[in-house]
Amino acid sequence: MDKPVSKHRQTVTKGQLEVLNLLFNFRYGTNDLFAAYFGKKDRSFVHKRMAILLERGLVSRRFDSSYRLHGKPGVYYLTAEGARQLQEARDVELNVKSIYKDKDLSEQFVGYSLELLTIYIQLRRHYGDTLGFFTRAILNHEDYEYFPQPLPNAYMTLKVGGNEKHFFLETLHDDQPWFVAVRKILQHIKYAEDGDWNETELNQPAILLVCESERLAKRVQKRIPKALADSYDEDTIEFAVTAKSELLGEKTAIWRTEVDGGQLRLEELDEWTSE
Repeated sequence: MDKPVSKHRQTVTKGQLEVLNLLFNFRYGTNDLFAAYFGKKDRSFVHKRMAILLERGLVSRRFDSSYRLHGKPGVYYLTAEGARQLQEARDVELNVKSIYKDKDLSEQFVGYSLELLTIYIQLRRHYGDTLGFFTRAILNHEDYEYFPQPLPNAYMTLKVGGNEKHFFLETLHDDQPWFVAVRKILQHIKYAEDGDWNETELNQPAILLVCESERLAKRVQKRIPKALADSYDEDTIEFAVTAKSELLGEKTAIWRTEVDGGQLRLEELDEWTSE
């Protein structure tokens, strides 16, 4: 009689691989976010899929009494075995060591990671296959020396006809000191001035700033023109700002451009900037 196959070496399905890939790229996820990603209102299939991945040791979950007390959902993250199976399925070398501390990272970091996944799902819902979205986990894996350091929260592309638009996306939060937001603005301006992106022979990516609150978005929008006025290369640097509530709300999201006070609807983002 043949020996049973080890649970760690059973075939991973396409849907399971998508979950593992999301967890590698965004570090954390929840049942609600996975259901939104797959476009399912019924979460029962997500519960089943995650139960299988948990049982096979490919993912683990953060959940304790404090989560229950505050009504927070359990948060999944990739295990080393899950990363190895993802690596095997994708036939690429992944930095497995980078995930070893995921079970112990701060709740603030977890929250920021879930927020970025939420933003990605919203943009993916709108742009579909025309959207490319590359998190720090992906960018760290590749040797992209011409990218800004520290890396942006995400590098984003949109295919428009035969062209491709390029963006750096950053998230800004109310619980961070104000200088953090200012520093990110100035870092992107300096990066554009230094000309490292010229190596790609593509137009300079525009900067998308997603702010946690409307108040922070207005403050950031007011600060950008001053920072640009001090730059000798201001004409090549483009910023757009939005509040998270606008981006994720039911109404059409608005991006505020910094110089002329103009506004762009979400569906106009792929028409902004010239290639």
